[in-house]
Amino acid sequence: MTETARPTLSGLLEQFEAIGGPEEFGPEGIAIMVALWRRSAKLGWRKAWKMTNTDLMVQTGITNKGTLNAHRKKLVEAGLIAYIQPPRGQSKGDYSVEFDLLGVGVEQNLNHFDSYSEEVGQKVEQNLDHFDGVGEKVEQNLNHFPQVEQKVEQILDPVLKDLLLSSSASSSATTDANQIDRPPDPGYESFYSAHKRVFGFECNPFQAQQLIVYIDEDKMDEAVVIRAMERAALAAIGYRFTLITKILGDYLRSGAKTIEAAKALDDAFEAKKGSSVTTGSVSSGRRQQPSRQQQKRDSLQQRLREEEARGKG
Repeated sequence: MTETARPTLSGLLEQFEAIGGPEEFGPEGIAIMVALWRRSAKLGWRKAWKMTNTDLMVQTGITNKGTLNAHRKKLVEAGLIAYIQPPRGQSKGDYSVEFDLLGVGVEQNLNHFDSYSEEVGQKVEQNLDHFDGVGEKVEQNLNHFPQVEQKVEQILDPVLKDLLLSSSASSSATTDANQIDRPPDPGYESFYSAHKRVFGFECNPFQAQQLIVYIDEDKMDEAVVIRAMERAALAAIGYRFTLITKILGDYLRSGAKTIEAAKALDDAFEAKKGSSVTTGSVSSGRRQQPSRQQQKRDSLQQRLREEEARGKG
């Protein structure tokens, strides 16, 4: 790809607007597209790379796997992106993006013809003859980019807008989270949603990046991260993110990477703490024997009191 042909985020947004993308794919669709374009830009405008579902969910603000799968599938069917789910046991799927969105739109229209009759051929030729008109329309739209940018900002999720100004977070997801056609799990809760439920506000991208490391690199269940949040909320007065990471560090050092192991570790800790409290209360109730030095001091004080009493007598 030459430097002159290198795409830009503003140019891709203009093309997306020109083909009716915001209306066709909605806020979630444009959020996914912008997140993928940004990742491509960070990789030097690479057309293909690997990425996890959790990473994409954090960058788009989409917290439901079913919503992500449905809108990603629409983008795949439209030819705007390609996605291959990862093999079993892995978490990163293969993504590729198209930079010529206008060309994709023309190709999609051509694919709708059912035959290669003379009439169809003439219609295709006419459409191709008017392609310059499409270019003029795009050029006109580019002159109105401030209006497009304002519309995009209204569509994008607030979390995504924050991420546009910050570094992207790397993350991971389980293999089950990468199934396109699988219906959403009503019992699933992402750590991102759990943070808002427990503390009343969303974690920032930097905090999300830290928590994702436990899931991605340390292979810890997402439910364990959520449990650490809940325990931190109960143990502290006020919000302390460092307490969340401390609890996660304790889990990790103990090898508690599943929710079952984390619960067992917590139960053992509570039982040990209860035993220590009981032992401490019994010990505090005993009469502490004075040391030999204290006995000497007490004896001297007693003699002084006796001598004073005899002197007065």
